[in-house]
Amino acid sequence: MHTSKLRRRDVLALAAAVSGTTLAVRGSASNGRIGSVEVSAPETGMADSVLARAIAELIARGGGDLVLRPGVYTLSAPLDGRGLSSSRLLGYGAVVRAGGGTSFEYLLSLSGTTGVTIEGIDFDCNRKHRGSAAVRLMAV
Repeated sequence: MHTSKLRRRDVLALAAAVSGTTLAVRGSASNGRIGSVEVSAPETGMADSVLARAIAELIARGGGDLVLRPGVYTLSAPLDGRGLSSSRLLGYGAVVRAGGGTSFEYLLSLSGTTGVTIEGIDFDCNRKHRGSAAVRLMAV
């Protein structure tokens, strides 16, 4: 089975293709790890693809910071953070919200991660617009 890591330029090209979003890579350490990945909430639509690509970039680089600029990041599906390590998810003023009418259980799965911290991000399960579906974070 052949697996390949995402290259930085591929991730940035994919992000540029998504209207109304920004993904910027900032700095690098001497060991090749990136300093940070910054994202902006899409002006319209869902934020799944932008956040998934940013997390994939951190996994490919072996860690770093994911900075969510202030705004609302609406999800139509859960985010998969499995494989993250040595990372900080920062988002003062950022809200990650489950989209109305969705039925997934987890907003963010962090099973099998090491050294991951979350700072300042508000997680909104949007229960008012999702019926009785419960949403939570998972870190096992």
